[in-house]
Amino acid sequence: MPAGPASPASHGPGAGSRRSDPPQRRRRRLPGRQDRARRGGGGDRPGRPKGLRPSGGEVTDFADDAQEIEIAERESAVAEIRRKAAPPVRVFSECLACGDPIETDRLKANPGARRCLMCQEAYERLQLLRSKG
Repeated sequence: MPAGPASPASHGPGAGSRRSDPPQRRRRRLPGRQDRARRGGGGDRPGRPKGLRPSGGEVTDFADDAQEIEIAERESAVAEIRRKAAPPVRVFSECLACGDPIETDRLKANPGARRCLMCQEAYERLQLLRSKG
């Protein structure tokens, strides 16, 4: 008696396909497939397969764009927090009058000091004379 039109050995789901390969053989191929997936398939962006490049706005990877925007916003927020948490920069470390460095003790007592102690005293005397005169 002839075999039926669809014998399981020659036809059916997976006949001649990789699904019909023994599990051991499929496991041997798995590391290579994982590596290719990690590399992204060779597209223009990591994780994007070849052939899915944006061309004149026809194809857009919204998930990648959204992720890039989210990363940029987070980096901006972190930079803002760090900027606010940083100690204030001393703008006046040199005397406006003589150009010499302002004494450390003076800057500790008055961080906004613009003149060294000697020049500040001279400036204040001059202001006093001008106000009287």
